[in-house]
Amino acid sequence: MTSILYVDDEPELAALLRHYLQQSGEFRVYTAGSGPEALAFLERHAVDVVVSDYQMPGMNGVELLRECRQRFDGLPFLLFTGRGREEVVIEAIENGVDFYLQKGGDPESQFAELALKCRQAVRRQRPEEVLRASEARNRRIIEGSPTGIHLYELVEGGTLVFLGANPAADRILEIRHADVVGRTIDDAFPGLRETEVPQRYLETARTGEPWHADLVTYRDRRIAGAYEVWSYSIGPGRIVAQFVDIADRLALEEELRELGRQWEVVFETIGQPAMILSPDQTILAVNRAAERATGLPADEMVGRRCAGIFHGSSGSPEGCPFDRLLEADGAEGTVETVVDAVGGTFLVSCTPIYDDEGRLEKVVHLATEITDRVRHEQALRLANDKLALISNVTRHDLRNRLMGLKGYLRMAERTTDPEKRARYRRLITETTRAMEEILSFAADYERVGMQAPEWQRLDEVLQAALGEVELDGIRLEVETGDVEVLADPLLRKVFSNLMDNSLRYGETVTRIRVSARRDGDALIVVYEDDGAGIPRDEKELIFFKGYGKNTGLGLYLTTQVLSITGIEIRETGTLGIGARFELRWPPGTWR
Repeated sequence: MTSILYVDDEPELAALLRHYLQQSGEFRVYTAGSGPEALAFLERHAVDVVVSDYQMPGMNGVELLRECRQRFDGLPFLLFTGRGREEVVIEAIENGVDFYLQKGGDPESQFAELALKCRQAVRRQRPEEVLRASEARNRRIIEGSPTGIHLYELVEGGTLVFLGANPAADRILEIRHADVVGRTIDDAFPGLRETEVPQRYLETARTGEPWHADLVTYRDRRIAGAYEVWSYSIGPGRIVAQFVDIADRLALEEELRELGRQWEVVFETIGQPAMILSPDQTILAVNRAAERATGLPADEMVGRRCAGIFHGSSGSPEGCPFDRLLEADGAEGTVETVVDAVGGTFLVSCTPIYDDEGRLEKVVHLATEITDRVRHEQALRLANDKLALISNVTRHDLRNRLMGLKGYLRMAERTTDPEKRARYRRLITETTRAMEEILSFAADYERVGMQAPEWQRLDEVLQAALGEVELDGIRLEVETGDVEVLADPLLRKVFSNLMDNSLRYGETVTRIRVSARRDGDALIVVYEDDGAGIPRDEKELIFFKGYGKNTGLGLYLTTQVLSITGIEIRETGTLGIGARFELRWPPGTWR
């Protein structure tokens, strides 16, 4: 197939001509829109003939012809132009144009004539000119290549002789190759004797099979040189070897490997649980601290979603820093939050890693356990609450009850009416009992949070609570199975207070039922009676300190005991049907 470079600043005509000439399958047509573009193309590609318009901006057709004769001697050149002036024809002939065709008339006839002239130009080109032009083009390509090039020939006796090299080879190897032309490969390059290169080159010369490898040479255990090498046959017994210096690349790769090793050491040895997550929160890697925190080996965590491992759920927990990171869509860097997981409280940070195109590739998930710090903060807050509340109870509530007690005693001493005396004695007894309850509350409240939460069987806790309350014939039904919960050791006080409230305010209570059921990853414990129930507008007020008909401290103590391990309580009963309290244990605090 004959290759043609057509040069014209009119793209429509160029497209039409290319279509016409290529439809026969005889020609392959390349196009350029200007003289400089054509010269740049010819520097990189070899063609059989150039066809050019005359009038073009920047460089006309004759000027392009002159450049082609200087750079690509012997390359057939046709001038195909609408300008028919005699001086143009003369100038073109003087510069060695092969044929001159004038545009005009029937396009099909014009293109057929052009195809004929192209055939004639290629056919009449002398073989030596073709060879000389080809060699010149190849020489320019080799000499201009940034890749080092060696040429070898296999001679009698099975020895490779060095024939030459390009300037890039001089620069890369820092030697003058002209001094060793004609020598055997071992004499020309003695440093290669201890490598596989001579044998590989010899195999390429004998079999024609190409070879490619990275070659690293050492001196005093240090890299002396590093090259990527190719060898391939260019004819019987002749090969070309190409090579590029890759020392910088290898140094960078080694630096990256060292950084990777350092990162791996840091990742594995830091004391905090760390993970690498994919964009869909799948665990890609975990460190030893994460294995210790979860009690699971790495191979049982990798490939699973992080929420399932650390939160025991299929979905992300509320406030998940990973979700916040995705919602920010790159607007934030590292995102931090505090979460409860695997039986502790952690400060969790998620740091995104993006690829070169700005897409989220991975996320570094680092968890710092702050359970003790949170516990200390809670203990300090609770201690301050205790001091304030106990001070208020002893100073205010007991003082008021004591004043009332003194008043009832004085009035009882002054009256002789038996009925009034009996009423005052009853009030004195009730006031004394209330003062005892206040002191009992103060003692209980003082113990809240003093001991670490512990695992307790619910049915055993209820039996302990029953020992503190006289149910007077009320039936207690326990349907909790063998469930264990993590709570303050005063958990029995929660249920004894609830039972006491049923006795005091339930009015018609005959049955108390305590049951447990799973709600997702949480546990719901239900305490319910069949008494009078609680009005809708009091369902939240009953948990506030001081609210109620008696001391107003029982349910407040209940909320304080439960809050130690994050247990929530709410009243969901119906007035006239009975009171109903739901206690919710979060994931990780029941089993």
